[in-house]
Amino acid sequence: MIVIFKFNFRKKREKNRGKRVIWQVLAVWLALTVGVGVMGSAAALWYDSLVIEEEVNTGNIDPDFIALSVVGESTTPAAITLTYSGNGATITFDEPVELGYSATFNYKITNNGTVPISLKSLAFDSSPEVGIVVGGSFPTDDLDPGSSRTGVLTIRVDAVGVYDFGATLIFEQWNADEFSPLDGSWQETLKINGRIEAVASVVP
Repeated sequence: MIVIFKFNFRKKREKNRGKRVIWQVLAVWLALTVGVGVMGSAAALWYDSLVIEEEVNTGNIDPDFIALSVVGESTTPAAITLTYSGNGATITFDEPVELGYSATFNYKITNNGTVPISLKSLAFDSSPEVGIVVGGSFPTDDLDPGSSRTGVLTIRVDAVGVYDFGATLIFEQWNADEFSPLDGSWQETLKINGRIEAVASVVP
């Protein structure tokens, strides 16, 4: 009697274990199915992207030389070659001039950009520094897009020798003062270069 009771009890436990295993398998399968579904949705959200495209026009500054001419000489007119293009202009004396010679040049600059600009600095230079005096001016009011201004360059030779001379003009956007040094501002440099030889007297 005791033996039979123990045998039946073990058999019942084995049956229950089989059912439990089935339910456990079903539970694991269900959990995996739900988990994979959730992971798929999360992955789809994670790799989804949103693209926004917009064109921004920031404008530009573009000052250029558009004219260069001699407007006055202190002695007999010299043979001078004048060239200009974009941000550079050149004054070349093709023959020597007499000591004490002086000349005045006009140059015109236009703003071909889309932003108003103003003159930040104007500097003159010569090499060697003694024996020649270089100067001039340029208007300080703003240049609107499409507008032009005329500047003046003067030279005078006080000693015999060969001299390189020129001027450097730096333009910047009209509201550059509103920017911090870290922000920076648009700038453009224009240069005038020249060479002249002076002698004690010119042989006719």
